Amino acid sequence: MFEKNYIKKTFFEIGYPKIISFLIGFVSFPLMINSIGLTEYGVYIYLSTIVILIEAFMDFGITSAWGKHCASLRTNEYDIKNSYFIWIFFQVFSAVLILLISLTIVFFNDIDNESIFIYILFTLFFGVFHNFQKSTLHSLLCFKIVARIDLLESVFRTLIYLMIAFFFKSVVIMALLFLLSSILLLIISSSISIRIIFEKKKLRKRKNEFKMILNKSFMFLWLRLSTRLFHELPVIILRNYTNDFLVGLLGSIRKLIEYLTIPFSIIGNILMVRSKELIIRKKNNILLNSLNMVIYFVLLFLPLIMLFEDILLISFFDSFNLDIPLFLLIVFYLISNIVFSLYAPVSDYLGALTQRNYFLSAMVILSVIVLFLISTLETDQILMIAIIVLLNFILAFGYYIISKKIILKDNFKKILKSEILLIIQVFLTFCFFILEYLSVAHIHFKIIYFTFLVIYLINFKLFDSLIFYYLKKFKEI
Repeated sequence: MFEKNYIKKTFFEIGYPKIISFLIGFVSFPLMINSIGLTEYGVYIYLSTIVILIEAFMDFGITSAWGKHCASLRTNEYDIKNSYFIWIFFQVFSAVLILLISLTIVFFNDIDNESIFIYILFTLFFGVFHNFQKSTLHSLLCFKIVARIDLLESVFRTLIYLMIAFFFKSVVIMALLFLLSSILLLIISSSISIRIIFEKKKLRKRKNEFKMILNKSFMFLWLRLSTRLFHELPVIILRNYTNDFLVGLLGSIRKLIEYLTIPFSIIGNILMVRSKELIIRKKNNILLNSLNMVIYFVLLFLPLIMLFEDILLISFFDSFNLDIPLFLLIVFYLISNIVFSLYAPVSDYLGALTQRNYFLSAMVILSVIVLFLISTLETDQILMIAIIVLLNFILAFGYYIISKKIILKDNFKKILKSEILLIIQVFLTFCFFILEYLSVAHIHFKIIYFTFLVIYLINFKLFDSLIFYYLKKFKEI
């Protein structure tokens, strides 16, 4: 049955842990950053980046593949318990194998901050299995349980940040505390998922599990590895050609963006689950228009973030004093990540995984070439962060094209009215922030804000009937 107002009803039911994380993160993370500083945090980010790439091979795409397969088993009434233990065996095998290889390399090589590296390595090792259990619970429609586990993760993370801020003031201790929390979270999630699986009735068994594991896992490994390479290789290049401070700066920007995009990641995941139903009911246009309108309203209200510029810069960036348009970079980075959060889950769920893999792989190659060329030039080091933001923006645009193609199918070349509205708003918003940065010394901010507010209202008035029509259709989702 197609339930109306699904997003509205589901948003707070499954999203409240992320909303709480959004709120407490704005308090605990800045306290931690101001305690240890961006340089020390840069060390932690750099080592985490290396381990995150290793973790992609530990996971091997099995967690994502299992989540999709488990949902299929539940829908078709196959036995889940037998498949669960087969898949978890392969997950253990891949994770332990990569862990042993990594520890061997560390043992025979002299690595700076070795203890931090090992703590992070084991944290993500246990995190692989924790994510496997959460994927299982999500596929079994245990959304409230997953929400509570997410809330527990947020509480642990906040407590760690506060302990570092007020007591320990050490990156080594922070890495150790995250390791202990990952073990505790794994114990909790494993006990819950295994109990629920054993409560399921015995049904017919699915054959050829081994072949299915290999086929599905490789595709998700490709996606996971491409995504990690795109986001983490720039950090490694940045560290090798600059310093820990700029790496910490980039890490802090990403953390701020992560908190600000939480509401949109919730909407994206809800629409992902809803997307196939909308396509079956021939509501392709409604799905894409709804995504476009979310972006439109983000851009419409985005200038309001300027009211919080000083407090955000002071809170998240320690004693930041470089003469660069940092907030301008943050805004463009934020727009890119909101697009990722909304369009990527929907397009993947509808079958765009292969297209996104090819595009991501091409962007990885492009980013490495561009950043390497920039690093060889005698330019301002901060330019590399600006290039990283620009590459993310190109990636976001590519995701939009892929999503439109997979949602509209044969009508891909058709230009929707919501796209025209969105293009105009993107242009106006970019003009606002660029003009605000370039003219800040000559024109008072209030004059710029008032001028663009009038332009925004005129644009809204020209399309008001269209906007209200889309809002009405949004209730059908």
